[in-house]
Amino acid sequence: MKNQDLKQVEQTLNSLDHMSRAKAHPFLYHKIMEGMKIPRKDLVRPSLVWKVAASIALLIGLNFGYGIYQSKKNASSVLTNQEGYFTNNLYNY
Repeated sequence: MKNQDLKQVEQTLNSLDHMSRAKAHPFLYHKIMEGMKIPRKDLVRPSLVWKVAASIALLIGLNFGYGIYQSKKNASSVLTNQEGYFTNNLYNY
């Protein structure tokens, strides 16, 4: 390190010497303990959970249905391509 860099580091460390510890509010502990005694309601309503679950199930169902549709579509195109290959290339002498 350069001399100038060392001086800047020393100045920064010296500036921390005159700092004092932060003081908490006098009733902070009491407020925290009282807050822990109060029963909390559910953070998420059960109706919202069911709506989200239904939406996810619907998306999975649509994805599954689309996959089946595409596989049937690809299977039929493979059959027509194979029939065309066999009739056009093998039997044309």
